Amino acid sequence: QKNYVPICFHVNPGPGKPGFAREFVSVLTTYPDLKINCPHLMLSSINQDRLRELLDVFPNLYSDLSFGHDTYLIEGLRRISKNVDKFRQLFHDYPDRFMWGSDLVLTNHPRKNDEWIRIRYQVYFDMLSKKTYTSPLIPGEQLNGLALEAALLEKILMQNYVDFSARRPKGTVISHRVDWSRMGVDASKPTAGPFTNAPIQ
Repeated sequence: QKNYVPICFHVNPGPGKPGFAREFVSVLTTYPDLKINCPHLMLSSINQDRLRELLDVFPNLYSDLSFGHDTYLIEGLRRISKNVDKFRQLFHDYPDRFMWGSDLVLTNHPRKNDEWIRIRYQVYFDMLSKKTYTSPLIPGEQLNGLALEAALLEKILMQNYVDFSARRPKGTVISHRVDWSRMGVDASKPTAGPFTNAPIQ
């Protein structure tokens, strides 16, 4: 926080096991100037109330659009395809808070060649930019894309990352506490692990 170092905070803030919503909120509250990217739509693409609540309360919290492994990627693409209006509204409501990402784990495995990479980069771009698209990842299936306008697309693809990197937060005020009813998490239940006594905000 003192040196404005951005952190990729890979955490599950949901009610699943393990779920670390209480601990995550505790860190964000204790260090409000910390620049954080919580990737994969904060593992909350199914629960946009939770995603929106975290974005509303913590102004230096960002996310990216990656889904990770192909299994999760295909599930995410289909989820967006079935809920285009909902996701378009999300990105319009928070135009400065989402960054493009792919979360490709690149190794020396023979199948992870240039074409393997291109297909996955392309499907993220098509999901954002086209009205409908297809991909070798889901043969024979046509998906609905978000068809974002150029200005918003430019923000997500590049400008939001540039702005995130350049941010120098100081004196950030958390204006209200997390509304746990929107988080899908019972904040009264103790959590397991070293942060069991993390304060509830």
